[in-house]
Amino acid sequence: QDTTQATEALWAEVCRLRKSRTEAPPVDISLDIEGIRITGRMDPVMRDCRLCLHLGSLNARSQLGFWLEHLLMNAASGLPRETLVVTEPDRTPYTIRGLPAAMAHELLVQVVRRFKEGLRAPLRFFPGTSWAYAEAMQKDADDEEKAMSAAVSVWEGGFASTGERNYESERPFYDMAFGGMGLFPSPPDVPEERAILNQSFREHALAIFGPLQAATAELVETEQNNHDQEKSEPPAARGKPAG
Repeated sequence: QDTTQATEALWAEVCRLRKSRTEAPPVDISLDIEGIRITGRMDPVMRDCRLCLHLGSLNARSQLGFWLEHLLMNAASGLPRETLVVTEPDRTPYTIRGLPAAMAHELLVQVVRRFKEGLRAPLRFFPGTSWAYAEAMQKDADDEEKAMSAAVSVWEGGFASTGERNYESERPFYDMAFGGMGLFPSPPDVPEERAILNQSFREHALAIFGPLQAATAELVETEQNNHDQEKSEPPAARGKPAG
């Protein structure tokens, strides 16, 4: 019953946002990305955005799914559109800014190339750990050591949390894929927990999650700047009577 109520509340919020915007025709997807044909339809969409709902907190895997759909929509429609994801429990929309079609297409190319690479050999990409690394690099690109520590923390887990490494080891996919070498080969003088942060891991994390985090960070920064500007302006400048 709690789940039903939460779903109904989310859907009500989506309907409210939908009424405040102008609807647009569905976006038909028909793209050729690096020899892979992608077809489908996205509906409903608004003139300036696509509205989605997600029950529960957003994790790296779910954000990746919304990001791929976002890229497909922007690459196919030719009109930059935001993606607004209404989530539980606060139902505050998680927003991804719209992108030019050419940029969205190029980002899809990068994803598809890695998809093909993963069909040939195990790809050193782990959603939670990769997200943590890319997020830390987005905040401070000069402090890679801090980004490494953030990724290791998610990978290994701790006293109150199960690391992504330990969670996945319940199904021995990683051990099978990487031959029991601590998942990633490394020189003898490199600690095992640092071995996951090799060059290919860093490149995949930044290529897949970096653009998404940049798209959301830019919106947050813009909103904060607008808020700060409003606070700094005198009342008269905001159209309100002084005093």
